[in-house]
Amino acid sequence: MLWTKESNKNNALYVDAFSFKSLGSLNREYSQERKTAKNISCAKSDTISRERRLDGNQSFVKDDWLSASGLYNDSLCYAEPGSENISLAYANRSACFLHLKKYAQCLVDIELAESAGYPAHLMPKLQKRKADCLKLIEEGAQEPDDRLKLSFEADKNFPCMVNVLKIEKNAKGNLIMVAKEDIGVGKTIAAEKSFATCLYSKFGWRCNICMKEDANLKPCNKCNVAMFCSNECQASLIHEYECGQRFCRSTQTNGAIMNEMRMIFKAIEMFPNIDELMAFVEQAVQGDQKEIPQAFLDEKSKYRAFLKLPVNPTNTNKDDFWLITFCTYRMLMDMPKMNAMFKAKRHNRFLIHLIMQHVQIMSKNSIRIRLCSVEAAPRKRTDVCTHTGMLKGYFEHSCAPNVLWIDNNGYSLYITTRPVKKGEQLFVTMFDLLSKPKAERQRILWEQGNFLCVCSLCTGPEATPEQRKQLLSDPLYRSGGFDCLDKCATILQKHGHGPLCKEMKNLLDGYCMQLRFKYTNSTNIRAWAEIVSDSLSDE
Repeated sequence: MLWTKESNKNNALYVDAFSFKSLGSLNREYSQERKTAKNISCAKSDTISRERRLDGNQSFVKDDWLSASGLYNDSLCYAEPGSENISLAYANRSACFLHLKKYAQCLVDIELAESAGYPAHLMPKLQKRKADCLKLIEEGAQEPDDRLKLSFEADKNFPCMVNVLKIEKNAKGNLIMVAKEDIGVGKTIAAEKSFATCLYSKFGWRCNICMKEDANLKPCNKCNVAMFCSNECQASLIHEYECGQRFCRSTQTNGAIMNEMRMIFKAIEMFPNIDELMAFVEQAVQGDQKEIPQAFLDEKSKYRAFLKLPVNPTNTNKDDFWLITFCTYRMLMDMPKMNAMFKAKRHNRFLIHLIMQHVQIMSKNSIRIRLCSVEAAPRKRTDVCTHTGMLKGYFEHSCAPNVLWIDNNGYSLYITTRPVKKGEQLFVTMFDLLSKPKAERQRILWEQGNFLCVCSLCTGPEATPEQRKQLLSDPLYRSGGFDCLDKCATILQKHGHGPLCKEMKNLLDGYCMQLRFKYTNSTNIRAWAEIVSDSLSDE
């Protein structure tokens, strides 16, 4: 059905995919959900803004700079345009940045507070903070260096990954990631900016467009759910289209549909008109679906690779697939700008098929994560967001992977956790499976990914008694102290290649946990990332 036309004529329309389904219940559900969603206000409120700021002050006096910063972001989101609350929230957030040794960001927030009309009677306090910050910089105070750095030179055609990797086809014709050279433990081999992102729960802790956390976030002037890390993100057409839009009260269902809408907005942004978008998509989907990409140098080359990512063809048999596809289509067509773009029948039919293609791809290749605050804030904070990148499609699954995927400031990081030899394939997992029994691992993978695993941990061989003895007799291992990343990496480098014994699994689990904490310990929220189910049911 997907990309099928009504006839073989050159000007034939794509079939109406919805005509093959009974849409009565979907139409009723759509209308009901949209009616209830209209009662959810995205309006600004100085009252709520003040409450959030005062909550932030409570966290601040407890030296909980991370939670305080997030609550000041909330205050900014709710502050009415021109309100004094804006300047007060910027000023308070600047104090958090100062304590967190983010001196450049502290100075930016001070400037934002001043330009927003910071009260004159409080200005001496702000000027003192600025002087203190400048003095620390002059005295050589160092900011935490959390810049993303690849461990090798970047590939000239794929700047998001190192030049000791290559994408090739395996015996089954699937695209996989392979090492061109030996790679040690703890090496950052890829840092891919997410191609498509979406926040399911919006608390103003991340940039609404790129998901960056560690930034001087500025609020949307119209709604209370979006913040931006830069002028570029603020000028994006994506939020212009979606501002104030909401499908329903359900976080999961609403997030999934808004995610698909975003992908359509992103595709539209790349082309001057719908005809050029159609020509590009048709050329991509009609070609070799398993072609090796030549480069990721611009948005169009990435989109071409996105359109060719692997899919699960059985998804079209699921009710969730049609719910997301239909509701995304209706939401788009209810927007005057979108309706005008896709008013022509051939454009309208194309849109339906493009949404279907996107839903297929994103259901298999998007990574949905839950980020939970570790600190006890006035309110429990849980944020869910999705990342969609091309590289994940080339790292196949293993229950004992040699690479760890980590969400970091809108980027997908890939870090080696076991030594990799030249010519070996690189694997990741989206689930914490290493220490679980085989039967449980297979159950989880079947329920979440609809496949049975045949990785080395599931099919053998197991570590021999001699291999286990070599680890247990190693003086470095016997000395303990596995809370040190460098020490864990050294032991894994020496003993982590090949079959894993129970003790090595535990060490590898601990190493991965420490890496996750290191790279998700951001300015705005100390977070733990975990992969969550693709189920659309409420939590």
